[in-house]
Amino acid sequence: MVSSAGARKDRTGTSADARRRLPPEERRETILRATVRLGLTGGLDRLTSRQIAVEAGVTGGLVNHYFPNMDDLVAAAFALAATEEIHATFADVEQRPTPPARLRRLIDLYFAEEGYEVNRLWLDAWSMAPRRPALLAEVERQMDHWVERLAPLITEGVERGAFRTPDPTASARRLLALLDGAALHTVLHRAVDADDTRSLILAAAEHELRTAPGTLRDTRS
Repeated sequence: MVSSAGARKDRTGTSADARRRLPPEERRETILRATVRLGLTGGLDRLTSRQIAVEAGVTGGLVNHYFPNMDDLVAAAFALAATEEIHATFADVEQRPTPPARLRRLIDLYFAEEGYEVNRLWLDAWSMAPRRPALLAEVERQMDHWVERLAPLITEGVERGAFRTPDPTASARRLLALLDGAALHTVLHRAVDADDTRSLILAAAEHELRTAPGTLRDTRS
């Protein structure tokens, strides 16, 4: 999702980017991407402006210039990672030809091992959000974005006769709640079998969308 390659630095620890004047938006993105890299490897809750400055190859003062409040920096970095995740996920999902195939693909992606790092980032954000208003607002916004992307998929399935639900948005929220909880369990406890959990979620989705048993389980993603 986000490249983990660090910026090249000189003997002073300053990156090549830092030695030249960058436009403010580019400099801001450099700091945000450094924050995302550190968050993915070490967790959002342990970040310091000094760590971020070293990772970005800039001075601590420059980090503070763009983000005087650490909570705002964490929220903005989470927003970047979460937004890129949802765009990449649905770019993949939307390549499938039918709503059942798209939903099956979405569920499969939730349990793919390559998504564990991002799931851990979400876990950090959820655990920190109640005490950090800026992060809480961003978490809620990103969760709403998932609903906004999944609800039209369900609506199309209803229109095509593949799904039945009186409220696609409510169904989307319920399915995402199941997916989020199940996916995080597989991240936190490797004794939880991802394949078994995915099968359970597929059966629950078939029940929620009032489609024949096996419709999603027998669909190739």
